[in-house]
Amino acid sequence: NSIDSIAGTIHRGRYRIPPPDAPISGGSPGIATHGPLVGPYLCTVNVVIFGATGLLGRTLVALAPSGWTVAAYPRRECDIGDRGAVRAAIAAHRPQIVINAAAFTNVDAAESQPAAARRTNALGPGYMAEACHEAGARLIHVSTDYVFDGRAAAPYVEDAEPNPLSEYGRSKLGGEQ
Repeated sequence: NSIDSIAGTIHRGRYRIPPPDAPISGGSPGIATHGPLVGPYLCTVNVVIFGATGLLGRTLVALAPSGWTVAAYPRRECDIGDRGAVRAAIAAHRPQIVINAAAFTNVDAAESQPAAARRTNALGPGYMAEACHEAGARLIHVSTDYVFDGRAAAPYVEDAEPNPLSEYGRSKLGGEQ
């Protein structure tokens, strides 16, 4: 499934995915710290994960490699549709990597709430990109196949022409741009 492909099938079965209401463990609220050794090298990578209590976010936090210090932000702690909140979160942790696992994922609700979908799926990733640029961090943004119309006869390639058919797809495409 898509989580395996993102998190890496090498980890399948080695970790338990925590339930959505499970507290994020670590030395301080929102921080999950994993050991400092990576192979034979002493190495620490600072990572910020937005959407940390969703299915993808929980999985990424659980599968974080040794050497990663993860600042895990659920929606209640950082609204990614708030430019100032995103900038503050990234500035506070000075990450090398920011992962956007946050999204307005209710496809049907996006049709009746397009502004809310756009705020989270389009504006939020834009705010992250700006803050990452300022901080010198890399941004990993997860999108969806809803940015395409589904008419292709073969699997889509990364540079395929998008043609979203729904508000959800259009809002996610906005986050890619």
